[in-house]
Amino acid sequence: MNVSSLLNPRYVWQRRRAVLPRFKDGIQQSLRHLGVPTCHADWEIRKLRGIHSGRRGFILGNGPSLRVDDINKLVNEVSFASNKIFLCFDQTDWRPTYYVVADRLVAKNNAAVIESLPVTKIISDDFKVYFSPKSNIIWFHELWRNHVILDRLDGKSTRDGGYFSTDALVGLDAGSTVVYSQLQLAYYMGIREIYLLGLDFSFNVPSRVVQTIESGYERALESVGEVNHFHPDYRKPGEIWAIPRLDCQKVVFQLARRQFESVGGKVYNASRQSKLDVFDRVDLESLFPR
Repeated sequence: MNVSSLLNPRYVWQRRRAVLPRFKDGIQQSLRHLGVPTCHADWEIRKLRGIHSGRRGFILGNGPSLRVDDINKLVNEVSFASNKIFLCFDQTDWRPTYYVVADRLVAKNNAAVIESLPVTKIISDDFKVYFSPKSNIIWFHELWRNHVILDRLDGKSTRDGGYFSTDALVGLDAGSTVVYSQLQLAYYMGIREIYLLGLDFSFNVPSRVVQTIESGYERALESVGEVNHFHPDYRKPGEIWAIPRLDCQKVVFQLARRQFESVGGKVYNASRQSKLDVFDRVDLESLFPR
């Protein structure tokens, strides 16, 4: 579709069902770049800007090193958690300040449970189809400006540039991990001191590669048992899950580090055990002196 076609009223009218939504999306995105919310979801995101300025924040990964005893320390902290963190809710009174989902398979397979969670939920608007229209969810727009190209044959990736969104109203970059979405959200909320917890950055993949019809998941993994997360029921045999791309994740974590440090902020890795070497390590106990 070229510019001359878009300027032809007859062309636009004949193809209005395809063209007009693209016009609408383009106008809305332009307004968001100007700081103008265009819908209820935008206004909900807009309310979060700078809401936690001056506070520190904790972002939880769901690796095997995550402990309930450590989670209990976060009751009075601003915390971000994701995916199947709800599996530990029966063991703790803690609840995340924000619960985030940026993975289509997680949203599709757990929609009913996610809708019932009594927490503030922030989820990619690409997944609205899996939830009730009346769901109490804050929707964010997902960006794909990192240009990650996955080779379907050998699994290698190439990258043209990178992007860390400082304005969640415009959208959040995918970054191959929900932790990256959470880092961008925390930044937008004014948090400049971030601690990562349970981010082991290591996967044992006792699974087989399968073809899928999910958008963005032409190749995925079929689990044969859980070994990569904090809960024994996190990934049940037969469950389809996304192929972890630690190489891509490391690149976007480097972007996050640079962005936080450019404004005097800092991201620390407080995980009990972790192979992620992008962020400086810190002892979790030192953050909660008695």
